Amino acid sequence: MNGRLFLVLLLMVYFSCGSGKVITDKPDGIITSASWPGTVKIISIGIPGKSCSGQKDYVDVIFDFTPDSADAAKKYLVKDVSDKNKILFYDNRSDLHKNWIDKWGLKTGNIYRAVRHENIMNSSRNRVSFDVLLEPR
Repeated sequence: MNGRLFLVLLLMVYFSCGSGKVITDKPDGIITSASWPGTVKIISIGIPGKSCSGQKDYVDVIFDFTPDSADAAKKYLVKDVSDKNKILFYDNRSDLHKNWIDKWGLKTGNIYRAVRHENIMNSSRNRVSFDVLLEPR
């Protein structure tokens, strides 16, 4: 049930951000947050036991984000946060079980829809996050 709810929420985010326009949160035009639709490409899947947790059956999945709009990166609110070599967070985990990776068919080179979210009102940490839509292939 929780997995389905999470997937529904991700789909809602995806379709609400599909225009490629900056989504602002203030009616007066002051931009404090923005969302950028695009794609991610998995560039590596770690070795079991070498993840950030060190647990023997878990791996880190690393991706690169590419915005749909060619000039989006010039318009980012948080320009100092790269779109490259990001760790995939899914279901509040940064390291994923190897069986889960196999079940979802995640492989190096796979491409998925995603959204880069920026919020400059947050602390200096967590100003950028990524929602990756891992629909079954």
